[in-house]
Amino acid sequence: MSGLFRNTLNLYDPEYRSGSGNKTNLSIEFIPGGFVFSLLDADKFRYFALEEYKYEGNGYDPGYFSKFSDFASAHPLLSSDYDKVSVCHYSPGLVLTPEELFLPEEKEKMYRLSCPAGNNGHIISDRLNILKAYATYSVPEDLIKSLEDIFGEYRLRHYGTALIESSLASQKLDGWNSSIVLHIRQDNFEILLLDGKKLLYYNSFGITCFDDMLYYIFYVLEQYRLRPSRLRAMVIGEMAMDSKEFSMLSSVFRRLSFPERNDMYKYCNEFDSIPYHYYFNLLNLNLCG
Repeated sequence: MSGLFRNTLNLYDPEYRSGSGNKTNLSIEFIPGGFVFSLLDADKFRYFALEEYKYEGNGYDPGYFSKFSDFASAHPLLSSDYDKVSVCHYSPGLVLTPEELFLPEEKEKMYRLSCPAGNNGHIISDRLNILKAYATYSVPEDLIKSLEDIFGEYRLRHYGTALIESSLASQKLDGWNSSIVLHIRQDNFEILLLDGKKLLYYNSFGITCFDDMLYYIFYVLEQYRLRPSRLRAMVIGEMAMDSKEFSMLSSVFRRLSFPERNDMYKYCNEFDSIPYHYYFNLLNLNLCG
């Protein structure tokens, strides 16, 4: 594939045969810098494909999703029919409300008051089953149109709600025993503070360099009077174990770890070539209610 979406990763199980009658689920994750998608054999609960594309344009510019529609219509995997399509979309504004205080008819008003600088897109709320809360955010209208045109039926969630639910589930089921989760990408990162199986804090910050991330980490911990040298931290996203950034963070926290693969799934051999934590959110999206 060519054009504004440049392929940077392509994994596919050569032994998988389409049309075998097995149910197949598509998961796709949008960020301003591009998108990544995976395919799951739902009968065997086995991932057999993953592709990543970088966007050559400028973030979520006005043409992003219309260009994606054109791209997807010519892509043999994205243009196929699936039993289930799960989509997560990143946007900086996310309002969390306890379920007992959430009023569906007031969600747009609540969002506009909390995120006055947000775009004028479609306002959506996700229910977070583990957190027992609702997350409200804005989605571009052209994203909704593109998804309807390409997939028909789909399930849409915010990037942050998928991250929160997956982190809380892993904290409970996989025994993370972490007090802070850092989800890192090139231009922004998320911080989650956890108290056992409860979420204390979530926020997303834009960054231009590693020092920006350190500043926000220390700022947030200071507000909660937490000393990093006493905390166990979990790192998700674009950070390599042999990087100087990982080494520096390791000197800050009591313990710094990457998550293990979710053993609820199976993975084709080609997945052994990629760091699981880079795609943690995408590969756990199917489990988010």
